[in-house]
Amino acid sequence: MAAVLSSRSGQVQSQKPLEPQWGSIDTGATLVEKEKIRTLSESHAEVLFTDESQLRLGPNSLALIQKVRVDLLKHRPQSEVSLVEGDLFALLGNAPESRTLDIQVPGVSSQQGSSDFWISHKDNTTKVANYDDKALEVNAEGNRIMLQQQQGAVMTGDQGPLVRTPSSRIITVFTVFA
Repeated sequence: MAAVLSSRSGQVQSQKPLEPQWGSIDTGATLVEKEKIRTLSESHAEVLFTDESQLRLGPNSLALIQKVRVDLLKHRPQSEVSLVEGDLFALLGNAPESRTLDIQVPGVSSQQGSSDFWISHKDNTTKVANYDDKALEVNAEGNRIMLQQQQGAVMTGDQGPLVRTPSSRIITVFTVFA
């Protein structure tokens, strides 16, 4: 089971578990459990997982590779990534029932029927947009919302999903990855 830095632009750094220093990371490098990866301004990083899932970190983003292993009972890979801060665009591989990548954001959980979505987490505000034709269930502080294709939500602090917007507004936000 592996997570690999498949593409990068600008300044991309990683911090191995138990190491105090951040260092530059090259394309093709394998990311291990508990390793942090960050992008600095005007930088992007793409991480590819064994199940063909891809995550793209936008500028000024920080993610933690929580888990990258194989479930020996089910004979399938398991991956878990936490978005600590910044932007993450996800294009998940496999069918929802056999999906092996879980993405976590502080204070927000989701059921990933969707395989094509964007998440931003900055200053205690989380924004989510769904681009897939399958719904994305988002839960925050006991509030639940189902995002259909081209819909988004904004969660601020502990208030749960506050705004549900049409795609025209979300696509404007999404241009940060252009």
